[in-house]
Amino acid sequence: MNLSELRKLVRQGEHSQLEFKRKAHHPDKIAREMVAFTNSGGGVLLIGVGDDGRIYGSKTPMEDEYVLSSFISKHIFPSLPYSIARISISSSRKVLLFNIKESKQKPHYLIEQGGKRMAYIRSKDMSVRATYEMKQFLRFQHREKGVSIAFGEVERNLLVLLEDLPHITLNETRRLLKLSRKKASSLLILLLRAGLLKIKPSKDGDYFSLSKEAFEER
Repeated sequence: MNLSELRKLVRQGEHSQLEFKRKAHHPDKIAREMVAFTNSGGGVLLIGVGDDGRIYGSKTPMEDEYVLSSFISKHIFPSLPYSIARISISSSRKVLLFNIKESKQKPHYLIEQGGKRMAYIRSKDMSVRATYEMKQFLRFQHREKGVSIAFGEVERNLLVLLEDLPHITLNETRRLLKLSRKKASSLLILLLRAGLLKIKPSKDGDYFSLSKEAFEER
């Protein structure tokens, strides 16, 4: 990629598959964005571009690349699928472009302080913590051809509710169907795995909706 192509990319602004970081400081926060990208549809992270879209570049691109690559190899599990490009913007500054591919080994985790593993996923232009339900969905996303389920009253009631509602949350499922948190979670995960529901993450939690494609095929 050359400078002209970089400028065109930056003009898109940050979105679900594009993130800007002015500096390589705080590699843990940068790694969080990368984990979210690989757990979602992939994306591009630019080091040396401000949130306002100004292209600053880095005076120490090789050092920044080494620090970030070392952090990624030690603190992201499983290994992150990515590549790096260096784009010159002047004789002394370069922008680092990390191209993160969508993984087929989801979910990926950031190993945080104390050894705690946290999964993240992309929601619009933000990276948010993946819920238990989302992690289960990611785990089976590329491994299953389909799941056969026995339909009972609870499953039918949820699908009927979603014929009138645009989406539903875990807590709403618990309240409307009078289920425990564990049972509501298991129900949503089962219908996700069966392809009957879709899941959409947000900073406030997941939203579940009917998969119209699944019902059109029936």
